[in-house]
Amino acid sequence: MPDQGTYGYEGWSFRYKFNAVLETATLSEEEIAEYCRRRGLYPEHVEQRQRLEQERARLDAEHEQIQREIAAADARAEQARQERIQAEQLAAERDRQIEQLRQERDEARHETAALRRCRHGRSGRGCCGIWRAGSPSSEPNAPW
Repeated sequence: MPDQGTYGYEGWSFRYKFNAVLETATLSEEEIAEYCRRRGLYPEHVEQRQRLEQERARLDAEHEQIQREIAAADARAEQARQERIQAEQLAAERDRQIEQLRQERDEARHETAALRRCRHGRSGRGCCGIWRAGSPSSEPNAPW
C-alpha cells in the first residue's frame, strides 16, 4: 500500500488501485468501509475504481468482438478474391479454347472454299492441275 500522506488516492499506481478492487470485490459494505478506513480511502474511491474496471472489461470484450468480426470479414474478402481469380482463370482458359476453335473453323472454311474452287476450275482437272496424268492420285487403285 502506498504512503497516503504523500500521494493520496490519486497518487496510487494502477496496480494498487486494481488490487483494491480485487480485494474488495466480495466484501460487504461494512467490510469495504473497514478496508477503506485501514488504508485511508473513501468507499467512493473503491466504487469508482470498480465501475472503471467493469467498463474496461466491457470495452475489452467489445474490442475482441470487433477484432473477430474484422478477421471474419478479412477471411470472406480473401475467399472472394480467390474465387474471383479462379473465375478469371477459367474465363481466360475458355476464351483461349474458343479462339482455338474459331481458328480451326476458319481454317476448315478456307480449305473447303479452296477445294470448291479447285473442283470447279476451268480445266476440269481439279485445282491447278493436281490430278494430272501420271500423278499418284490419278491411278485408279491408289490408296490415297
